[in-house]
Amino acid sequence: MTVLRNLLAAAVTSFLVGIGDTVMASEAPWWESLVCGKIDQKSPGGSPETARTVELAELFAELDAVADTYDNLNYDEELPPPLPKEALAPNCQWVEFEGFFRPLRYRGFRGQILYDVADHYLAGHPIGLRTAHFWVQNWSDQNVVSHALHNRRIRIRARVYDQCLAEMQHDRYRKEIALRIGGACHYGENTGMILTDVEVVDVLSPDKVIARLSDLSDVLGRPAKIVQLTYPPNHSDYAPLQLVEGMPPDASKVVREWMRRIKSGPEAMIKNEDDSRGSVDEWRATQIREYFKHPDGRYGYLNSQPGFASLDPDQVKIRFFATKPFGEWDDAPLKWIGFGCVALSPLVNWPVAPIDATYSISTFACAEIILWRSESGDEWRNHY
Repeated sequence: MTVLRNLLAAAVTSFLVGIGDTVMASEAPWWESLVCGKIDQKSPGGSPETARTVELAELFAELDAVADTYDNLNYDEELPPPLPKEALAPNCQWVEFEGFFRPLRYRGFRGQILYDVADHYLAGHPIGLRTAHFWVQNWSDQNVVSHALHNRRIRIRARVYDQCLAEMQHDRYRKEIALRIGGACHYGENTGMILTDVEVVDVLSPDKVIARLSDLSDVLGRPAKIVQLTYPPNHSDYAPLQLVEGMPPDASKVVREWMRRIKSGPEAMIKNEDDSRGSVDEWRATQIREYFKHPDGRYGYLNSQPGFASLDPDQVKIRFFATKPFGEWDDAPLKWIGFGCVALSPLVNWPVAPIDATYSISTFACAEIILWRSESGDEWRNHY
């Protein structure tokens, strides 16, 4: 990967149209005209029936190699013509492979598929640059419940394309580099590998794969510190969660209010946010409604779980977790970040990794807590 691409990963880049799954079903997706050449439906990858069987990491590398031919910022004046769409394969092909489906939701995506569970725990988030990954844009079956598949190894069949490549093609058609902020390609030019019309061929993990041991050895086979020795150098330093006692009242208040907002429904949450923070624009209101939209909304999924629906926010026992004890964060004594978690099952296994506390819903559900110490130094208040 070129130095330019690494620099661009840290710069403002990407997001062309408001995500492909917002396009009307009767219209061709915006990216097809930019990266899809003519494909014989009977040829390998030409249709779901003739999908190519591939390895996740190899497909990612194949797509990334195509995108590496584009260095738009190398041209100070006029951009060269776009590449012929026929030269951009495997974009727009149908593929079949297996991977670990993680509950990282972003910009309407249903989650991320990684090579294996080690990537989930060690590569950090959002993933980019040297770690192979794909975003799931939409399911072929509208009744698929993403949260039920999260933290499992699954086999899928889908159509694939590189959103970042499509955006660079668009720039060349316009002969001008657009300034884009946000979206899947914000973190680098190979962070927009997208899967559309995804079919779940098989669920290979009977249960959710969530670490129970703080060193992750139950899911990695060896302690995380050992695995990291041979893991790609862009890994994030893993620090396990620990139980935290002696939290101030505001910590419990954050979690109990979080539960009440979820149980109250979307319109009540919008009104509550409008009353407490000021005007809620239509984008934010739509986002909140999506959280409640079942089967794919996080809040809708939580409300459908008997273990959550039966909880009384005023009475439920809350456990607090963080990577460091309360008051010993890096920038203490001004700020503390942790999680307040509730049990959804009598057989609860509490999260040991921050990424699971942040995103996963299993025998537990957690809310992130950010507390700030008052100027006087004798009180803590939540960040709202």
